[in-house]
Amino acid sequence: MLHSAYSVKLGDTVLAGVTRLDSQTNPEVEAEVGIGSQFPQFAVVRALKPRIAFQSRAIAAALTALGTTGAAITALNKLLANYVELENGAPSSSGIGYTLDKGLIFPRQLTVSHRKDAVLDIDSRSISADGSTAPMTFGAATIGTLTRDNLRHTLKSVTVAGVTFDCNTDVTIDFGINADTLGCNSNIYDSHVTQEGGVTPTITVTTQDVAKLSQLTLDGKRGDVVIVLRQYDPSGIGFEADDTNDITLTGKGISNFTNLTGDGNGIATGPIKTVCDWDGTNAPLTIS
Repeated sequence: MLHSAYSVKLGDTVLAGVTRLDSQTNPEVEAEVGIGSQFPQFAVVRALKPRIAFQSRAIAAALTALGTTGAAITALNKLLANYVELENGAPSSSGIGYTLDKGLIFPRQLTVSHRKDAVLDIDSRSISADGSTAPMTFGAATIGTLTRDNLRHTLKSVTVAGVTFDCNTDVTIDFGINADTLGCNSNIYDSHVTQEGGVTPTITVTTQDVAKLSQLTLDGKRGDVVIVLRQYDPSGIGFEADDTNDITLTGKGISNFTNLTGDGNGIATGPIKTVCDWDGTNAPLTIS
């Protein structure tokens, strides 16, 4: 039977607006050639590092569940990826489910462009409780009801270190979560989540309001970067009447404009990159 990607669930929350879903087992298999034969004499599975990655347009629900630094995957907060069985090309009520029981799920990158829906790339790392129990299980699953995907956000405004840029085309927020897993005692499954590279958020804005780039000064300017995303009305006509469903992401750090580019008679654009850092009290990237 044919199957199609269908839904993602974290604990009791169905994460809507999924546009891409990738469930990986990530086996590390070795087969070395030794003396006496041109063929490997022993193939062995050294490790498996399962993960589930996906992309969602329902960024408000996803960021509420994950924050800017991720959320723990636990027995009470499992991560489930469903693939629905197709009947005559249409979704049925059955399918296949892949479940992670322990680990970390986190936002990787948010991208939004002028008149486009904001999308959030989400990743995960799984671990075993004891190094021998598989962190991923899969099999037949009953497919639940989807949450409607009609809560979309797009770009509204950008302020960088106190300077409001009025004509912006693209924003990319890299949450900078350098998560990995670590195993011990030659166990096939890893049993610890690590973040040896830390959490190093960056924000990149592409603006056509290039006359204001000089206000950032050549050697950069420190201050908050405030990105506001506004929600389309669920009817698809215009935007929400008030700003209560706006999403505001604030980064603290140093901002530099990297170059000013013009192509033929096209409009010149200037990318601004902000490297966020911790001020000793507040997280370098927050959501409100």
